Amino acid sequence: MTIKFPRCVVVGCGSWGENLVRTLVSLHALEGIVEKNVVRALELSKLYHVPVFEFEDVLKNNEIQGIFIATTSLERGSLIAQALEHQKHVFVEKPIAFKEKEAQELYQTALRTKHHIMAGHLLLHHPVFQAMKDMVQKERIGNIRCLQTSRKNFGKFFKNESVLWDFGPHDLSMIWDLLPNDKKKMPDSIISQVLYERENIPDVVETSLLFSGIGVQMSLSRLSPYKEQKIIALGDKGSLCFDDTKPWDEKLLYTPILFKEKNGESIPVKGDEKFIKVPQEEPLKNECLAFLKAIQSNAKPEAFEEALMVTKILEKIQNK
Repeated sequence: MTIKFPRCVVVGCGSWGENLVRTLVSLHALEGIVEKNVVRALELSKLYHVPVFEFEDVLKNNEIQGIFIATTSLERGSLIAQALEHQKHVFVEKPIAFKEKEAQELYQTALRTKHHIMAGHLLLHHPVFQAMKDMVQKERIGNIRCLQTSRKNFGKFFKNESVLWDFGPHDLSMIWDLLPNDKKKMPDSIISQVLYERENIPDVVETSLLFSGIGVQMSLSRLSPYKEQKIIALGDKGSLCFDDTKPWDEKLLYTPILFKEKNGESIPVKGDEKFIKVPQEEPLKNECLAFLKAIQSNAKPEAFEEALMVTKILEKIQNK
């Protein structure tokens, strides 16, 4: 039996917007699309058998409950605000805003209108990351001492958007999710260095953060000749590495740290590595389902407060 989900529309149908369209069609939740490029709109309408709407008509349509916004970053703020004011639940691709003040205003609008706003932090819905988080919380690697991320590729380039805002939300959202609750506060220190920029737009950035004794290192590049997408959690009893470029069964590597006495000293020794098996699921489908189910049950979706904090920290890094 097909589950009946709330009717939704995707606004902005570039490459990532099409992924949302494809996923929502598979869930029987897509009412239509909004796309300014007429040729592109007709192409996707024919491919996925859905109508093309004007955004204003979507706002007036009471049958449409949710709007997925995947436009360019500079267009999002106004679209989110209009959607919330017209009693629509909103899913928005990262980044939600470039300034904490703008993100906070959107959050207050969501609270006032009593409608959800959910940020598209895709990797939080990745089964491998969720398995990693579960192992961290169960202290399989002991107490976390540091977190390291590396996100590199020869990527797409967006006008007026640095690699910090392009790649950074992915890694910072995972970092924040792995931190113990008592460490979830603004970092004590931020050291950030732009290693390469074009026309004052950073393309390679190295950042070090300190969260109440937990060190964090983020390495971001969209000019790299090779692709790297990994996060490492290092604890006092072992480490976990989620490498999203690996085959599914090799994405999560657990390495215990053993200690041996030598000359009166306790020396760390690398234990036997083990790949952690995780059932394969599509992260984007999980993310869309989380949003749709939140609308259905009127439950709070993925905490928007987390997206606010990610925006706040990224803004601080940028100002450094």
